[in-house]
This record gives sequence, structure tokens and C-alpha cells, in this order.
Amino acid sequence: MMDDLVKTAELYYDISSSEVKKAAREFFEALDDNKDGKVSVQEFLSFMGQQGHTKMCNPHFFNQIDRRGNGLLGFKEVMAVYYIIKSGRPFCCACDEFIPGMYFTCSKCFGNGSNLVCVCPKCFKDGAYKPFHKHNTFMDNYALLEAKRLQGNQHQPSSSVALIELPDSTANAVVPYNNKPKSEWSHRAELWLKALHLAINAASLAANCTIM
Repeated sequence: MMDDLVKTAELYYDISSSEVKKAAREFFEALDDNKDGKVSVQEFLSFMGQQGHTKMCNPHFFNQIDRRGNGLLGFKEVMAVYYIIKSGRPFCCACDEFIPGMYFTCSKCFGNGSNLVCVCPKCFKDGAYKPFHKHNTFMDNYALLEAKRLQGNQHQPSSSVALIELPDSTANAVVPYNNKPKSEWSHRAELWLKALHLAINAASLAANCTIM
């Protein structure tokens, strides 16, 4: 599952402009303090803590991303982390584990604009969400997408779509975020994230679809 996420992030990177690729490489090099071509768990956790991504700021999530299991992330794995954040890939509301594949979402909360309630297959099967969630209207992410398609969208997509930068406030993000004073290093990281976000939106526009 994690390999698929890495490949998806790589595809978006490959179709990005040379400017975005240069910014991405500079971002990776900023993370790589000792210039060994890899990002260690200490470097990763420090960055996630600074940015307020609390669910990602733990060694277990790092180990999920670390496909080789050597305690180091390569360039592709770091790109996958950004893709996970921007595509809204969820963490299970019951066990707090990252969900790399199929998951179940409360369709009632999804439809009324409430905060998403997503659970992994195991917690869905065990009913682990029931103590804290009153609804029992769950659908897997593929079925939910098909239901939305069949329901029909009253507002047809326009022929021109504006590129949207990262919002200043991400209170509704799946991965929590908090505003902290930014170091020069954090500011450079944020600029790169904005640049890659624009590239992904541009790629989506070219393909006449939107994933984020």
C-alpha cells in the first residue's frame, strides 16, 4: 500500500515544472542536515513537530513510510509524505493508525460538512468507532465516491479553474496543524509546499480532474 502512495507522489513530481523540481530538491536538502542524502527519524520528527502535524510526529508513522526499514527516508518517501498531507489521507479515528488503503467514512458527516469520521477496516469490523460516534451510516471510500457521482453535482465544473495556494488556516485538515513562529528553515519548507501544491493543481487541471 505504501509503495502505491510513493509511486503516486513520484508521478506528480515527474510532471512538475523544472522550478518546482528544483524547489523540491532544495526542500529535501534542507531536511538533510548532515548531507548524507537521507532524512533520519530525528530530522523527520523535528520537522513534523515544528509544523504541528501531531499524528505524523511519531516513530511508528515514520516506520510506515520507511519502506526499507533502515531508519532513513529517501527523496521519494519525503515526496510521499507531502502527498499524504495534501490528498487528505486519513488516520483512523478509533486506533489513530495511518490508513494507507481502503477505509470507511461516515456518509452522514461527509454530506453535512461535519468533520470527517474515518476508520480503518479492522476498527470498522470491530465497531471500535461506536463509543464516540452516534451515526451508523458508513461507506468505504470507493462506494462513497460512486454514490456522490450518481447523486450528481448541480454545479458543473467551470472551464477555467483557479490555482489555489495552501490556506493559512488548516483547522479542518485531517492532520492537525498549529501556527508556530517559523524559522528560516520552516519558511523555506512552506514555500516549497506551496509550489508543489500549485504544480499538483496544474496537473489536475490539465487532466480535467481534481484530486485535492
